[in-house]
Amino acid sequence: MGGRFTEKQKGAGIFERLFNVNLFYLCLPLLIMPSMMQEENITVYFAENYCHSWRNIDRNIFVAQFFNFNLGEHRQKAFVKNVEALEKYRIKTVILHFRDAIGLQAPEELDWITNVAFPKYQTLYIEKVICIFPDNHIAKLGARTWINIAEQFGFTLLNADSLESAYNM
Repeated sequence: MGGRFTEKQKGAGIFERLFNVNLFYLCLPLLIMPSMMQEENITVYFAENYCHSWRNIDRNIFVAQFFNFNLGEHRQKAFVKNVEALEKYRIKTVILHFRDAIGLQAPEELDWITNVAFPKYQTLYIEKVICIFPDNHIAKLGARTWINIAEQFGFTLLNADSLESAYNM
């Protein structure tokens, strides 16, 4: 009975004996695949404690995450970078991720959003806007303000419970 396997095969596992293949080489693609399957995001703008925007390359979706509705000095910088990305990649879906946001917009920011931001957004390729509402009750008022202004400019916003569900809408 012992003569059926070569010396190399005698030290191998059952799978390797039966199929004469090293299991490592069969599993190698499985080890590599998870990193290949992760979706790639490219940061467009980041300001700690204020906002983070990125483009999901695989889905060509733009995400604007807010941590504070009063962006201060980051308002204009983020807007310019975000518009550049929206135009360059002809992004049609935007996710407004307000889940961790706090505060309200300053009055001058509301004027700017109404007179500068949304008129520009209207000229872009945006077809779908998905909103993830904040947990903070005061920030919910800030999100509602954004939504009211967006609707005045003809945008219809869809609601999502999480970033994952928003990606799948």
